[in-house]
Amino acid sequence: MEKHSVRKGRFLRLKEQIPNMLFLRFFSALRPLALASLLAVFAGGGISLAAENALPGDMLYPVKVRVNEPVRVIFALSDEGKARLETRLVERRLEESEKLAVSNRLDEKNKNELEKRALKHADNARNRINNVKANERVIMEAELNSELETSLKAHGKIIGEIIKNKKSPE
Repeated sequence: MEKHSVRKGRFLRLKEQIPNMLFLRFFSALRPLALASLLAVFAGGGISLAAENALPGDMLYPVKVRVNEPVRVIFALSDEGKARLETRLVERRLEESEKLAVSNRLDEKNKNELEKRALKHADNARNRINNVKANERVIMEAELNSELETSLKAHGKIIGEIIKNKKSPE
């Protein structure tokens, strides 16, 4: 009986299980942190998605221009990709000004903010295009310059027409 004691065996089994129990205890302590992290990711993703259609003056507009767009620029890996993205951001600012003008929300503050942001994106696009030029990709540079200039001209005409129609007596 001494050789095969139940108590001794039970104690040894428990001693062997203690390291496993500590391991489980460690992960059970992390469970609330993991849950909070998942919740933050899903909530943040929802807010980020909702901010995509925000216009200047909307509550989520800062999320759009200070979080969503910089993250996109970071994930655009090549100079061509970054130049195209910056060109698209210029277009977005011009489209936002068109939407605000149509809904009579284009006041001086919004106009100045959109203009400042559009010029910043246009400068960034031109800098990226110059980087493409430095890498001797002349065709790509010409294409990107053409896209940027075409976009600026087209939206300039649209905004001019909106302003002209708003001023004309109805």
